[in-house]
Amino acid sequence: MKRVFLALLAILLISSVLISVPVSAESLYIRKIVSVVYDDSGSMKGKKWAYANYAMQAFCGMLNSDDQLFITYMSHSKQRENYNPETIDLSAEGIQGSIDSISKHSDSDSTPYTAVETAYNKLKSVNDSNHNTQYWLVVITDGEFDECVSMNDADQKQFLNENFKDYSESVMSNGTNPQVIFLGIGGIVSPDENQSKGIYTYSASDADDITDAMAKMADRISGRTRLRNDDVKKIDDNTMQVSSSIPLLNIVVFAQGSDAKITQAVYSNESDIPISREVSLSYPDYSDMVGGAFLLGDSQSVIGSGTYDITFDQKIDLDDVVILFEPALEMRMTITVNEKLISDYSELDGVMEGDKVSVSCKIFEMGTDMEIDPSLMPPGTKFEVYVYEDGQEAERSSEKEMQLSDYVLKNIYTEILGSVTIEGFNPIKYSAKFTPAKYVPKISYTISTSFSSDVKSIKFDNIADNEDLSLCFTVYADGVLITDPDTVKRLNPVISVSPQGNDGLLTYSDDGQIIFTPNTAAMLTSDEGSFDVEVKCTIDDGTASSEVYTVLLATYQVIPMDTDQVIKKTEFFDNQVSASFYITKDGIKLDKETVEKHISVLLNEEYADLKSNIAVSADGTITITPYSEEEHVLNFWNWWTNWAYYFGLEGEDITVTLNHAFGSADSTINVVAADTKYLILNVYLPLLIEILILAAIIAYIVRYITKARFVSNAVLYVGSIARNRGIQGDHRLELIEVHLKQFNKFKNLWNPFKELTVSANGVSITAAKGNRILCNEPFPWYSDAIRPRARTIRIDSPKDVVNYCQEHDELVIHEIRPARVMDEQNRIISQDDSVYYFARADITYKKVGTKQTEVIDSAVAFCYSTIQN
Repeated sequence: MKRVFLALLAILLISSVLISVPVSAESLYIRKIVSVVYDDSGSMKGKKWAYANYAMQAFCGMLNSDDQLFITYMSHSKQRENYNPETIDLSAEGIQGSIDSISKHSDSDSTPYTAVETAYNKLKSVNDSNHNTQYWLVVITDGEFDECVSMNDADQKQFLNENFKDYSESVMSNGTNPQVIFLGIGGIVSPDENQSKGIYTYSASDADDITDAMAKMADRISGRTRLRNDDVKKIDDNTMQVSSSIPLLNIVVFAQGSDAKITQAVYSNESDIPISREVSLSYPDYSDMVGGAFLLGDSQSVIGSGTYDITFDQKIDLDDVVILFEPALEMRMTITVNEKLISDYSELDGVMEGDKVSVSCKIFEMGTDMEIDPSLMPPGTKFEVYVYEDGQEAERSSEKEMQLSDYVLKNIYTEILGSVTIEGFNPIKYSAKFTPAKYVPKISYTISTSFSSDVKSIKFDNIADNEDLSLCFTVYADGVLITDPDTVKRLNPVISVSPQGNDGLLTYSDDGQIIFTPNTAAMLTSDEGSFDVEVKCTIDDGTASSEVYTVLLATYQVIPMDTDQVIKKTEFFDNQVSASFYITKDGIKLDKETVEKHISVLLNEEYADLKSNIAVSADGTITITPYSEEEHVLNFWNWWTNWAYYFGLEGEDITVTLNHAFGSADSTINVVAADTKYLILNVYLPLLIEILILAAIIAYIVRYITKARFVSNAVLYVGSIARNRGIQGDHRLELIEVHLKQFNKFKNLWNPFKELTVSANGVSITAAKGNRILCNEPFPWYSDAIRPRARTIRIDSPKDVVNYCQEHDELVIHEIRPARVMDEQNRIISQDDSVYYFARADITYKKVGTKQTEVIDSAVAFCYSTIQN
């Protein structure tokens, strides 16, 4: 077991350097630069020293000749002034001497912290431009540092945390941060581990624990993983077989307690695997600390997945061998920011908080473009993409696709890390680190350019005294006009004038406009008799705008041409009536080629919405035709309102203004009314019809509103009266009340020209003005008072009669005789009239004494009155 222990101790430490193979154009290996602080104080003597020394030999023996290893002995750091760490000779000729020198080292002294600073400074001094090169600072000690003797444990931890944090945040020559490993032996105070900062802490309580601690350190540094014993198969006494489901960069074999050497390594029973390095290890006075380390594979080509047969020159036991693999896999990361592909990670320095970042990671066979399908990876493989913010996990994706989409960045130190962990191997990682800038809304500036008036040209002889021609530059911030001159000046406007030799005066108006007034013209010649000058205004962010004015070297005149044609105000669509102009130079008419540039047209305000068609004929005549893009087509629906459309049309004449670099002029096109037929049929006729319809509607509304109705509290008391033939001089009266407001409904009122006539329980009545009614019953009527037969019954109103009849079915009253006869003059009945009327009466005669007297036999009785609400 002790032999196995020693084997593991050595091989797990040296595996950190086995990644190193010659760094050349063909090498797939990632170079390591390692600076080790080696505690050789007195407390390390004995078994601890032997184990650590033997492991250090193996560490040195397995490094590649192009790697760099520096050892800082604590004793030398204290004893020697201006001490420079030992540079270990890793060349083929010097490697064994380096190992022997480490084996024989025996100085001892205290534990100065200056040794750590010396080792770090040496690490930082090594220049390397390859971004993939890794820098490692390794500290191995079993005692507290001299500088910390007077400190309590909390102060010592704070001291170590602050210093190791500074180391891990420093930047090496290739732009990367160094990674720091601390191995504390014997329960000493150690710094806190902070993997996000690249600080890893291990501990060993005694010599026996050093093996496990070294194993974890080796895994961390090298990315190499040792095989379990049951992963190794013995073929015969001298040969063993291992296998891998993924391609490998190299294989490390460590033989402990034996001087056996590897004679051959074969891949899948076909190809030889080169033996790139072998180193002999030993430690004085420890006979079991003897062994050899072998590196299989040249790291310039991949060893494919499959089986590997390893043959020694003598018999060897499986317990005496440790085998380590380094996967030949690499991760490649694709990053997009706001859907834009990042081709160079330095571009990440320009990202901003609020940007959306998407990440995609893929695994490739190292040194090739052969992508490894995640489904082909060994079972249990973990695929993860992380986002860390200030070292804290902010987002994670654990899908095989290894994608993370639209993560919103913050203004904080950020690391994007892709990691693939194969069971039994250290993670394959790739990361990008950056700090998004704080979001500052970017102002979008625009500049518009215009002339201060209609003047766009000036004569050469008049430019020195120019006051009429000016160019105005107006600046907008996010579409909002800047009206403060000082704000505009802070944008540092620059005016450039071309051709050279032309210039002017720059001023700022109170409303923030930049005004350029030409006052100098270059002495240029031109066959055209003029030349154009471009004035350009540019502000700090590069936003620019320009305009052109014309310098006239001759006398130009814009002349309008009279026209006898007119435009009907309804016929602007597809209009063919035009205004025409021509331009002369020194009295000679200019041709098309000369005048067709710099033409602009302005119509008078009433017709500003019209479009203008501009045409230039071969002889230079400029024709301007105003027209409307919308056609007003008459149909049944808009015919009714066509009068409004017509009266809304402008009737003013059109003034066409031609503005040209050579001058300006106005021409007028007469606008006339539509013809008589159009006006009669399409304007006045619909207007007249609509007026009549409106008048009828108004008349209806007035009649409806003023139509006589029944008042809300009007009641007609209606019933029947019959003579009681059994009792002389009596009548029986039955009476009910009918509330007349129930007839004030639209179905009875909708015809305002018809009186409101209804039948109230058989009595036909009509509402009349003044809260009265007209009774439509045929004449003659009769009227009389109602007198109860029984004197005990008190009747004061028709309501009392109704109430009595509801209780007793009828009221017995004195005999009613047709004494008072009503005729047409009595048709109108007032609401205050509580007299009872009898209509449709049957008259009979009864003998009173010797005379025949008229008596109402039966009749309809009614009374019109109001009740209190």
